[in-house]
Amino acid sequence: MNFEQVARLLTDEGKETRYSGEIIKEILPPYSNYHEIGKVGDNWILNLIVVDHQNTPVYQQIATFTSEDSAAIYFYIDRLSSFYSKKYVRKFIQEQNDLEVGGELFDLPLLIAAIERLKIEKFFSNGVINLKPMSILLNNINETDWKVCFVNSNMQILDESQILDRMDALFYAFTNTYLLSLLQSREKELLDQGEITEPFSDEEYIQFIA
Repeated sequence: MNFEQVARLLTDEGKETRYSGEIIKEILPPYSNYHEIGKVGDNWILNLIVVDHQNTPVYQQIATFTSEDSAAIYFYIDRLSSFYSKKYVRKFIQEQNDLEVGGELFDLPLLIAAIERLKIEKFFSNGVINLKPMSILLNNINETDWKVCFVNSNMQILDESQILDRMDALFYAFTNTYLLSLLQSREKELLDQGEITEPFSDEEYIQFIA
């Protein structure tokens, strides 16, 4: 991927993004914080530009890259994840309020009901005995402790979360499962359109759902 391509792809999806003069940045309403990548010497620097309540914008460096390709893919995955979280995940939670997603009443049956309503069951593993490739694993360690993990296409359990309580684990299991399904769908579109030539890596999937 390159910056010009990333700006076009994000903008076409509704996430307005501009690339010019070796800087790619998201376009947001005035006085909103935004992300941008600019070239500095031989490196590309990702910054969060903090503008709200500031007389002068403050640059907060997030990451450094040694190639345009790695910087462009990172920016694409990072900003697409944020965009999808608002456009799809948050919207679903607000519109399907009978499921109580994230609330005190949200339990395992409601989590499964939410996943079934979205028809994304193949992306969810309920315990290690039900492990599925390319899924989010909800692992009940004991009566009080849970973990949420990413399972790759080779059935490897990666990116284990810290120990979570039941409420947080169920919420993250839902949001991560939904995001995983969305990126897999987008990946297929990009491959079919020739925008990318190989699937996203495990690390890029983990970045997207984080």
